[in-house]
Amino acid sequence: MRRLLDRNIATLVVVVLAGQALAAILFYQLVIHPQSMRVAEVIAEMTDAIGKSMAHMTPAERRAMVSRFNADDAVLIRPSDQPPAFGVRRATILERDFLSAISHRMNHDVPVQWRADAQSRLWVHLDLGGEAWWISMTPRKLRTPWLSTIIALGSALFAAIGGGIALQLFIDKPLRRLVRAADAYDPDRAGEALAETGPAEIAAVAHAFNRMTGRLAEQEAERAVMLAAVSHDIRTPLTRLRLSLAMAQGADSEMLESASRQVDRIEAMLRQFLDFSRGFDNESIESCEIAPLVQRCAAESGLGDALTVVVPPGIWATVRPIALERAVANLLANARRHGLPPFRLEAQAGGGFVTIAVGDSGTGFDPAISAALCRPFARGDAARGGDGAGLGLAIAARIASAHNGHLNFAFRDGLFWAALQIAARCASAGPDGLQLNTQK
Repeated sequence: MRRLLDRNIATLVVVVLAGQALAAILFYQLVIHPQSMRVAEVIAEMTDAIGKSMAHMTPAERRAMVSRFNADDAVLIRPSDQPPAFGVRRATILERDFLSAISHRMNHDVPVQWRADAQSRLWVHLDLGGEAWWISMTPRKLRTPWLSTIIALGSALFAAIGGGIALQLFIDKPLRRLVRAADAYDPDRAGEALAETGPAEIAAVAHAFNRMTGRLAEQEAERAVMLAAVSHDIRTPLTRLRLSLAMAQGADSEMLESASRQVDRIEAMLRQFLDFSRGFDNESIESCEIAPLVQRCAAESGLGDALTVVVPPGIWATVRPIALERAVANLLANARRHGLPPFRLEAQAGGGFVTIAVGDSGTGFDPAISAALCRPFARGDAARGGDGAGLGLAIAARIASAHNGHLNFAFRDGLFWAALQIAARCASAGPDGLQLNTQK
């Protein structure tokens, strides 16, 4: 049992059963046994009194008294030569107490002969007034005392277990909320604070979780501010360096070309820094057609004829168009930098989602590690990145998440695909957002 709920229920069952068993033992020793011995003594005294009375009666008087007893059906008496029908069963604990008391009081501690009839009456063979008789002072049993005890203990057990399970589920509810909140935590989208309700210990855990998410949000904000500041501060000397390169006359052309490429690389990295730091929460949400947006990205990708674009017209979505265009451009840039031609750009709609996929003929990477490679600053050959800042896929993944979608990777039709799947209607859009496959 690995779940806390299962362990608590098992512990509850064991504890309740142990408590019920102890209560049954104490109840028998302190209540049932003393009472049964007292009743047995009273019955033994009554039987002894009947025997003494019968000792002074004539046979006719004895038969008349026996007939009166048998008519009441409370005390049954039969002659020794008319034994009751034999029924097979063992004497109960109370009946053993009764037999012990009868043996002690009337038979001088010699075990008495007894049998149970078909109606579960207990019959005892005794000497009454100098004559042997079969006598029964027990009514027909509808339920044994132990069966009644078991029913009572079982009812209490099920009531205790039911109440314990309900209590455990009540306690477990805030824990399940905590698990869902931890699974749904997204540093890019601040969610509602976890309700700090329930027992004090559970509320303390929820409070600690809220403090942790708050600190993470503050750290993310500070990192974004730091990236923006660093990017801004570096851009100024970078601009001056580019101007100096442009003004350099008579310098080695190869050296100038290499320096210019390095400046371009630094500028591209700074652009990614700025894109990542400023985010896109403040961008407007608009209804736009996907085909023109994708065509613009294809035209600006620099892939030229090596890129095939397949985008049907009429696909509309309510999105952040600037952010979406930035994500598609990052995927195209990633394919151009690390993939091989031919390239392919596709878009399709269905099931309330729009999927924009970029494919290339390169070796790609294992889709199973895509989650790690979509983290900020993930770089290396395995990430198909060595020249960039390691933010291209991270930015695309954040934009997909902001549109209630995902960034997926797969090998299909001989190409390595990076698929940006987004909801056709942005989560924060109003109810008037356009639907899929409808004309504006």
